[in-house]
Amino acid sequence: MRKKSPPYAKCYAKHLGGCNGKSAEHYISRSILKVIGPFKVSGFPWLKQGETKVVSENALTATVLCECHNNTLSDFDSEAMRLINFLKQIDEKETEAELAKIPQKMYIDGLKLEKWLLKTLCAIMASGNYLVDGKGFGSLDVSEYLVDLLY
Repeated sequence: MRKKSPPYAKCYAKHLGGCNGKSAEHYISRSILKVIGPFKVSGFPWLKQGETKVVSENALTATVLCECHNNTLSDFDSEAMRLINFLKQIDEKETEAELAKIPQKMYIDGLKLEKWLLKTLCAIMASGNYLVDGKGFGSLDVSEYLVDLLY
């Protein structure tokens, strides 16, 4: 009989079961951060008010999911990355002739993209990496309802 693993206490999806240790979750997908970074950030609770800092993608992580639940969401990251790559292609073109060489249509799975946005929201909530009117409120419990929608 297989022993059931205990849930990772900080995994916001622990009520689903199957946790298998901590994972550093990028609240914005690592692949996207690599494409747009390094970059300047401000307004995070771990920065002084008004402070701006240049960071790499590794600075924007939190241990809010276990490895199993984090890996399950990789399809959503891939779909968001497809959209970002397409938009980047457009942004890099300087002339109409260059733009004309880009495919005129791109098909994207809207449900996966919506779930990527929800995943990003859940990670930011669970990590406490947000401010409201300049105030940090710490991590928030992600409701089981949101987690169920996500998974």
